[in-house]
This record gives sequence, C-alpha cells and structure tokens, in this order.
Amino acid sequence: MLLRPWEADDAPVLQRAFQDRTIRRRHVHHVTSPDEAQEWITATHRSWQREQDAQWAITPADDREILGRVALRRMNLVHGVAECAYWVLPHARGAGVAPRARPGAGCPLRCDL
Repeated sequence: MLLRPWEADDAPVLQRAFQDRTIRRRHVHHVTSPDEAQEWITATHRSWQREQDAQWAITPADDREILGRVALRRMNLVHGVAECAYWVLPHARGAGVAPRARPGAGCPLRCDL
C-alpha cells in the first residue's frame, strides 16, 4: 500500500466515493459536486500545512488506483496524539486495505470507523 496526498485529478473519485451509502452514513461532511471535491482536496492541503490534519489517498504500491482514504485528524503534535479515520471504496473492501494502510501500523494507534 502507498499513502499519497490527494491531488486535483482525484476529485472525480472522491465525489464518487461520497455517493456510497456506507461512506455517507459515517461522515458528517459530504462531497456532492466537482467543486466540493476540489475544495475538500484543497482543504486537506491547508490542514497539512497548519499541522492540524493529514489525509492520504490509499493506492496499491504499483498503481495510482485509489482504494480508499486514511486520515489523522485533530492532531496534537505536542502530545503526539491524533484521531485516525478511514474509508475504503466498495470494490476494495474485504481485502485488508484499511489495516495495511493505517499510519503508525506498528504503533499503539486507535482507528475507529
């Protein structure tokens, strides 16, 4: 698995992801248009620069196909804590994507759906 920053070209995949009922049910924020997808991607970069959140697209190591998303939210770098959030696209569910992509897989990091 490879974790990479979201890119502008990922907007269509992101918009489709939020059409999935499982993903929509677990998120307060929804992406319903190409403009919202672009803004979401831009916001992920701003949050990274402010050291508040980190969000990555999950891809196979040898491919750019997006399998899902993993994020460290509400980061507190002073205390070394963050919330972990993720989703996996329907076509990649059941293949162990989320556990393998989790940041700090060797660390005591709690990830909740």
